[in-house]
Amino acid sequence: MIISKGTRWTALILAMAVGQSLTAAPQGPRNNQQQAAAAPQPVGPAAASNEELTAFRAVQAETNPATRITLADTFLTTYPSSEFNGYIHRFRMEAFAAQNKHKEAIAAAETALDLENKLVAGMIAKADADAAVKNRPRNAPPPLDKNSPAFKTFLSDAGLSRLMYYQRIMTSYRQLNDAPKAMEYGEKALAQDPENIAFILPVSQIMAERVPASELDKEPHLKRAEELSKKAVTKVAEFLESNGAALPADQKAGFSADVHFTLGTVYLAEKKFGDAEKEFLASLTSKKEPVAYFRLGLAYGRETPPKVDLAMDALAKSVFLKGVTEEQARDILSKLYQERKKSMDGFDDFVKEAGSKIGQ
Repeated sequence: MIISKGTRWTALILAMAVGQSLTAAPQGPRNNQQQAAAAPQPVGPAAASNEELTAFRAVQAETNPATRITLADTFLTTYPSSEFNGYIHRFRMEAFAAQNKHKEAIAAAETALDLENKLVAGMIAKADADAAVKNRPRNAPPPLDKNSPAFKTFLSDAGLSRLMYYQRIMTSYRQLNDAPKAMEYGEKALAQDPENIAFILPVSQIMAERVPASELDKEPHLKRAEELSKKAVTKVAEFLESNGAALPADQKAGFSADVHFTLGTVYLAEKKFGDAEKEFLASLTSKKEPVAYFRLGLAYGRETPPKVDLAMDALAKSVFLKGVTEEQARDILSKLYQERKKSMDGFDDFVKEAGSKIGQ
């Protein structure tokens, strides 16, 4: 069973944790800029003509997704060698994502990422070549300096852009229910920025819900999932301490509930039932959700010996709150109730009574 609980935090966290701006401001034609030899050499993509720059800005400014895609495709056809083409594919990615065309968004993002990486590599190679020239002609433009503030900003922004692409691709793969590919890009992001909460959270959630069947693969998977889930609990607590005052109460509660739920799910898979119970209870302290009650009931029921009364109470609350786990919770609870009571008389009243205690 796959439980998706990651959507409530995504927009807010990503807005704070992942750069969304262009890697560099678009530049006009180089030949005009290079007339002033004393001026610093611009870092980033440049247009070959004023017409190209105007066309780029039109795509950048367009807000209608369908129109933006049309303008972007026209730009790519008209200027197939433009240094702006990575950004044009980024605009296509954004437009496809806005239309919930996730396969197309992934393809555009992967192309944009490749082109922007090549642009960065090209700028680095040019800077290295400029640095190797010992006697530059007097009228030549100034060298591209990797140690300049502008170049360092360019590289920093490029790193943020990569994280943005990883996020978009990961999110689209999650929408397509392709967990392995979503995890692949999440792990790429964490390799670049291991402390980034925008990736710790979703990767830990995916790993908690997608445990391998093979015992050989399960142990390292769950070890990594536990590591990330614990880090998520810490990171969210720090985030809420710093930013909580600006957030609605239900949003803060949702963030806290999610990370404890995820860690509880990992512990449940690891058969650390006491730890799982503590995490599900912490999640339920923040937000009363049927899935957390359901998994709390499972943890109680799988203890040795089983905590049957507590399991039945948690499962009854899950049934009362309905949701995606209602059928499973009702089935397990019915069996426990029949075994305990020797009949199903009073079952509905038992569920109602348990439900009436939620929030007390």
